[in-house]
Formats: sequence, structure tokens, C-alpha cells
Amino acid sequence: MSPKKTLFSLSFVLFSFLVSYGQTGSIHGNVKVDGIIQEFATIAISTEPIIGTQTDRNGNFHFHNIPYGTYDVSTSHVGFETNEQTISINANNEEIELQINLVESVLTFDDIVITGTKTFKRKTNSPVIVNVITSKNLDRVQACNLSE
Repeated sequence: MSPKKTLFSLSFVLFSFLVSYGQTGSIHGNVKVDGIIQEFATIAISTEPIIGTQTDRNGNFHFHNIPYGTYDVSTSHVGFETNEQTISINANNEEIELQINLVESVLTFDDIVITGTKTFKRKTNSPVIVNVITSKNLDRVQACNLSE
């Protein structure tokens, strides 16, 4: 191979590497709940492989060197609904700032059945006596433990 072709090939590879290397952006922002900072919330980005982080004590998070593309950003924390957003990182939008507000999750549970066996049994199929105690009954009794 002639020196000119070698130099041209090397220059082309180097230029391609520099152009592809520079095609990254960043995502940063903060997570709040009703205007109050939320520390230790989990943020995940649907890159390949998925990357994630947690908010710091000020509710802030940062992702650097994210390749250009469209991603789903998922934010979650115990007791709150998962917040999902779709973002695009490109030459016109290399630095994205997200302000995420989590909403409390209202969880309702069915009655809890405690039986004398070590396996789950339906109330009607249980070989032992089963009583259902509601939270109202527990409040009326003012019991400190289960035996009371």
C-alpha cells in the first residue's frame, strides 16, 4: 500500500472515531415530591445495557456520555408511582435537564389471613378456625400485640 493511501486510511479512521466519540450528551436534573427534594430516588435510562443512578441528598442526578438517541427515563421510589418520560439526545439537544415530580401511590391491601399452618390457605379451605379482623376492630380493642 502506498504511503498516501495509508495516510488517507489512517486519517479517515481517526476522523470517524472523533466524530462518533463526540456524539454524546448528558442528562441531569432533580426529583421532588410536592416541591420537596427527594433523595435516594432511582433513575434508569433504557440504554443498552440499561444504566441507572440514585438521587443525592439534594435530589439531584447526573448522566454523562450518553450516545445520541431516543431513550425512556424511568424514575421510581418506594411509596410513589413510577414516572416515565421519553427523551431524545441529538446535536440540537445534547444537554437535557429534567425536573421530575413524583406522585404518592395509594396502595390498598386486601384482608390478611393468618392461619395456623405454614402454607397459604383460603379462608373456606382452612383446616383451622379463621377469623377476619379489620383495622377498625383493632383500633377498638387498642391491642398492643396480636395476642391481646
